[in-house]
Amino acid sequence: MWHPDPVTWAQVDRGELLGRSGEDPWVRWTTTGEVLAVAGEDGWACVGPWRPGGAHWGRPLEVPDGYQESGSGRWDFLWTRELPDPPGPPAAVAPVELDDVRHAEEIERFGRGHNPDFEGFPGRGLASLWLGARDRAGSLVAVGAVHDLASGIPHLAGIVVEPACRRSGLGRWLTAELTARAVREAGVSTLGVYSDNDAALRLYDGLGYRTAHGWHTRSLAVVDRAGTAAYD
Repeated sequence: MWHPDPVTWAQVDRGELLGRSGEDPWVRWTTTGEVLAVAGEDGWACVGPWRPGGAHWGRPLEVPDGYQESGSGRWDFLWTRELPDPPGPPAAVAPVELDDVRHAEEIERFGRGHNPDFEGFPGRGLASLWLGARDRAGSLVAVGAVHDLASGIPHLAGIVVEPACRRSGLGRWLTAELTARAVREAGVSTLGVYSDNDAALRLYDGLGYRTAHGWHTRSLAVVDRAGTAAYD
């Protein structure tokens, strides 16, 4: 029986990975010199830090002992180098910068209360900036953050707008302001968005973001001795 020649894969450094991938935006903006990469005739794969102290795997992996899958999601990785001209916020709200530690509980409560999948991670030292808006009563009506990836590139995260304030221009102002600050700082802004969030994708497209890749991410939960998922 005839078999095709096996694909030959070889380990490559980040510089060669950039060349082999055609300056892929994911490789360019999210990887560091710590990346472990291989490339062959039919493609490339890599593993390296995503957030400081974290990792992103570029190939399917088996669930390790002591863990179980707790969820999955499809999301797009977007980037832009365009500097937007942020519109002013709606007149009924006041912009405010928040502290990652001092306001962590308030941010988490607001974000989780309006989005069960909230991924701002306040209080963990990941955010270099939290920007929000308060109504006239002083309550939060919007939040969003700029995280620093392991590569040092800014990444927008945890953007949430209270449902009653949506379609008021608040979300566009917040996202544009965060994007402008990121681009002024690093020349680029990146973000992740669930692939089925059409409204957010339209907003990001209008601000100059382009989709580099669509990913399928699986979450893991630690399993205790009784076989129950303890935490993510």
